[in-house]
Order: sequence, then C-alpha cells, then structure tokens
Amino acid sequence: MREAQSQNKDLSRQVQELLAIRHQLEADRDRLATELNDANEALRDAQARLEAANAALSQLRIDFEHRLREKDEEIENVRSIDTDVFNSFCPEFQNRPFLVLIFGHPGARPRAPECPKDKTISVAVLVTLS
Repeated sequence: MREAQSQNKDLSRQVQELLAIRHQLEADRDRLATELNDANEALRDAQARLEAANAALSQLRIDFEHRLREKDEEIENVRSIDTDVFNSFCPEFQNRPFLVLIFGHPGARPRAPECPKDKTISVAVLVTLS
C-alpha cells in the first residue's frame, strides 16, 4: 500500500508538472498569436504606406514628364524663332564669307556653318568677314 501511495504521489506530482507545462505552452501560444496579429497589422500598415508612396512617385513622374514636355516645346519654339531669324539673314550673306558666334551652349566656340537646317542654334551673332 505504501508503494501505491508513493506511486500515487509521483503521478500526482507529474500531473501537476504537466499541467504547469501545459499552462506555460498555452500562454506562449497566446503571446505568439498576439505577436503574429501585431506583425500582420504592421505589415498591412507598411503595405499601405508603400502603396501611397508609389502613388505619390507615379504622380511626381507624370508631373515631371509634363513639365519636361512643356520645356521641350519652349526650347523648340525658341530654336524655331532663332532659326527663322538666322535664315532671314542667310540670303543676304549667301555669297559673302561670315562667321557665326554661338552663345549659350557649354563649350560653344565660334564656327562658320552653312545656313542651319537642323535648328540647333539658340543665340547667334553674324559677323561678316568682307
């Protein structure tokens, strides 16, 4: 009988230990579930911020492309006007040597081209050589 009581005590102690382990595991499970929920919420927030940033970047890209097209049109208009003015002088200088000084371009230097057909001169000064 003593042996049975001793075994009963050992089994009761083991049950108590197992119950304590079970409670600890349940608490760990609940803590991990809470951490997982928090991580999922943080992920959703980060994804929402990422989408907002991507939308803002896309809008900036659209705005910059629009501004770039406007500036390209302005440049083309100025070139067209400059070329028209230059071409209006070409007949007068057709049989005379002349020097065209180009300004406004980095590294620009004087040169003597034909009448421009490619509309590349932004500011020019004609200097007759005769």
